[in-house]
Amino acid sequence: MRKKLLKNGEDVLLENFYALKTREDIANLLEITESTLIYYLYRKHPIDNYTVFEIPKKSQQGKRKIAAPITPLKIIQQKLNEILQCVYHPKSPVHSFIRSDDKRSILTNARQHFGKRFVFNIDLEDFYHSINFGRVRGLFLAPPYGFNNLVATTLAQLCIFDNQLPQGAPTSPIISNMICARLDSQLLHLAKQYQCIYTRYADDITFSTSYKSFPLAVAKNEKGIFVPGVELTEIIESNGFKINQSKVRLQNRSYQRQVVTGLIVNNAPNVGKELLQQIRAMLYVWEKFGLENAQREFEEKYIKKHRGGYHRNEYPAFEKVLRGKIDFLGYVRGKDNPKYIKFMNLYENLFYGSIQNAVWVIETEIDDDNLNQLDDFSQGTAFFLDKYGLITCHHVIETPLFNNMKSFQPPNVSEKSPLRKKTSHQHFDLAILEFDALVKRKLFITHRSIEDITDDRNIGEEVTLMGFPNYHLGSSITIKSGKIASFRNIHGIRWIVISPAIVAGNSGGPVLDKHNRVIGVAAQGIKPDESEDKTDFFGVIPIHYLDAFFKK
Repeated sequence: MRKKLLKNGEDVLLENFYALKTREDIANLLEITESTLIYYLYRKHPIDNYTVFEIPKKSQQGKRKIAAPITPLKIIQQKLNEILQCVYHPKSPVHSFIRSDDKRSILTNARQHFGKRFVFNIDLEDFYHSINFGRVRGLFLAPPYGFNNLVATTLAQLCIFDNQLPQGAPTSPIISNMICARLDSQLLHLAKQYQCIYTRYADDITFSTSYKSFPLAVAKNEKGIFVPGVELTEIIESNGFKINQSKVRLQNRSYQRQVVTGLIVNNAPNVGKELLQQIRAMLYVWEKFGLENAQREFEEKYIKKHRGGYHRNEYPAFEKVLRGKIDFLGYVRGKDNPKYIKFMNLYENLFYGSIQNAVWVIETEIDDDNLNQLDDFSQGTAFFLDKYGLITCHHVIETPLFNNMKSFQPPNVSEKSPLRKKTSHQHFDLAILEFDALVKRKLFITHRSIEDITDDRNIGEEVTLMGFPNYHLGSSITIKSGKIASFRNIHGIRWIVISPAIVAGNSGGPVLDKHNRVIGVAAQGIKPDESEDKTDFFGVIPIHYLDAFFKK
C-alpha cells in the first residue's frame, strides 16, 4: 500500500474537494502553497516539467511515448491522485487502477470470464493519448463535480501534458477511469441486454458468454474474421475512443486458449507456459553463472533488445524481476501450488547465498591494557546498504575497550578491510561506517548491497534475521525466520520486536521483510550463555531512523 502523502483523512479531503472555488483552495487541498502551484502550472515551461522518452511496445510494433513528471510535480500529482481515489467510485466491471483496499486486479478481471463458452477481447487505440485537455476539463465542469471554470481548468492543467494524458504521470490512470465512467455504464447495459459479462482493465475490454452463439451486437463474423458489432462500436466511438482493429479476437473455449489480461481462463485462471519457461531459465542462469553475470546478461539480452533500455539506464535488478515473476505465479495459482513452492525454494537458496555477500563481520581489537576484560565482545554484524554505507549498531563500535575496527566476510577471514566511522547515534543505536576508497571500489564491483528501505510494518508480518552471532573460524551466516511480534516505545523510539532470537554478535545485522527489503537493524537480545527464552524482547531499530543522520 502506498504511503499517504496528505495529512487529512478521507472525509475532510472529500469535503474540501467538493468545496473548491479558487486556486488557493486547490493549493490548500494539495497541502502546498499557491505560489508553488502557480510556478509549476504557469511560470515553469511545460516541457521542463516532464522527461519524455520512448520505449518499444511489447508487441515490437511501434513505440510507446512516456512522459514522466519531474519529482516536485510528481509529488503534487500523487497527492491529487490520493484525493481522486477517494472521489471516484468504480463500477463493478472496472478492475484497473483501483486503490489497493478494493483488491481488484488482472486476476479479479480474468475470473469474471472463467469457463465461458466465448470470450471476446478488444483494445482501445491510443487510450491515454485520446484523452485531451478539453475532455478532462469537461469532466470537472460536469456533474457530479460541477466546478467553476477556474477550478476545472487548473485541475486539468495538473493532469495534462502536450494536450494528452501523459503515460507516466500518477494522475493519468485515475483520470482515465473517471473519463470512462459513462462508457462503463453503457457497455455494462449492453452486456446485460445480451446476457454477457463485461469487464474493463484500462484499455483492455472483455465480453464473455456461455450461450451457444455470440451476440451480433457485440461481435460478428465477416468473411471468417470476427469484428466488433455495430452497437459496441457506436458506444465506444460516441465516448471519444477508437477500437484497435489489430487486437480484436473471439475465443471459443472448445478450440482455443482463452486469454484475458494475460491469464488463461479456459478451466481456471492460469499463467501461460511462457512465464514458467522464463522463471526456469532465469533460475538456471543465476545458479550456473552467478548473479553478477545473470544481471549483465539480463540487461544486454532482454532489456536492451526487447524493451529498448530504461530511462537514464536505471536497470531493474535481475533478482527482483525474477522474484516478481515467482510471486505472480503464486498469486494466480496459489501459494500451495507445487510449481510455485519449487521455484520459491530454489530462489531463496540462491538469494540468501547471494545476499549474504552484503553482510559482514565487524571485528575490533581489545586494548592491550584491558586484556583481562574477556567478558566484553569484540565482534558484531554489519551490512552494506546502497547510498548509505556499512550499517551496524552504535554499541558495536563504541565500546571503550575496543579500537582498530576491521571487517571481513566469512570464509575470507584473511581479507580483513580497515573501517572508519562515518557517523553514529547513541540514542538511535545506529552507526554508518565506510571503507577506504580501494576497498569500496572492490565492494561495488564484487558484492551486491541490500536495497529498498521500508517503514511500513504490521504485527504478524514475516521477517528474516541475518548475521554472525558467536562467530568463530569456519562458521557461516545465520539466517532465522519469524514474525513481527509487537512494537515497543522506548525513549521516543518505536522498536520492532521480532520472534527470532537475537544473540550477542548478531547486533548490527539486517532484518528483512518477506520482499527482502530492510526494515531494521538487530540491536538487542541475549548473551551467548543465556537461554533464548530468557527475554521476550528481541529488539530491532527501524531502518528509517538512518535518515536522521542525513538531515543534519
